[in-house]
Amino acid sequence: MIRLFISLILALGLIGATSFSATAQDEDKAKKRRMKIATSLLQDGDETNGLNMLELECLGIEEGQPGDDFACYIFFSHFSDNPDFPVIRADPETGKAGIERYQELGTLLCQSGNPKGCSRLYTLYDTYNSDEARKLKLLVVDIGCGLGDTLQCQLLASMHLIGKETPYNWRAGMAAMQTGCNFGDRETCADLATYMSDGVFGEAPDELVAKFALKACPEKGADECVRAAALIVDYGTDEQLIEVRRMLDSACHDYAQKDGCAALVKDYELGVSGPINVAEARESRAHACFIGMKEMCP
Repeated sequence: MIRLFISLILALGLIGATSFSATAQDEDKAKKRRMKIATSLLQDGDETNGLNMLELECLGIEEGQPGDDFACYIFFSHFSDNPDFPVIRADPETGKAGIERYQELGTLLCQSGNPKGCSRLYTLYDTYNSDEARKLKLLVVDIGCGLGDTLQCQLLASMHLIGKETPYNWRAGMAAMQTGCNFGDRETCADLATYMSDGVFGEAPDELVAKFALKACPEKGADECVRAAALIVDYGTDEQLIEVRRMLDSACHDYAQKDGCAALVKDYELGVSGPINVAEARESRAHACFIGMKEMCP
């Protein structure tokens, strides 16, 4: 009896899982059909209905349902790829200019926590040359960065550090880079550590430079790991130096990064970050030769 009960439970669970999978597949097929209809409408010149469908897909047809990023992309591209952007004719049925629809959807997405909406608003405001547009660009990029879009963090940092769109502010630039780094942008981590070591943000303590250098190469990597290794050699503690060969080894052997191979060979031969190791130096030279570094060949 107990075995029968267990078998029934397992069967019901299997049916439930199969039903859920089928439902997800059906919804995916339905979404693809809707997208095909929407793009066909646009191609046939029915912008009103085509854009309406894309807008619904972008936002999520039902409340709580995630929106479709590709639908958002097509919707926005329909306007931004237009040579008359941002001066686009009004829709005869809604009375709204395309630019208004673009701005409305971008604002709604940005305010609801979708950084892609913030990015699209930046594209829009970047077409205008006014103080108000520059303020809006800074605002939406700041929001997008805070939502985890690391490209917008890079953009925000450059705006503050170059001082063209907004007055130069190295503290705000550093904060934007820290946000991007904390969201996992390893290139930004490497840039941040480099800027700190170069004094761009004033005199930075060695431990802070080393902290962001380590974040630039937590596991494997190419250029960012080579840069991080050099910074750890100059600013890291004795305990952190053990990471240098790991970083360079990854750049050299995993990514065939020639600067990484050269630095790794030098490290083993001269004992830069640890004991001299002739065998490892020889093996690293052989690998460097294999990937085309003739100067490393016997």
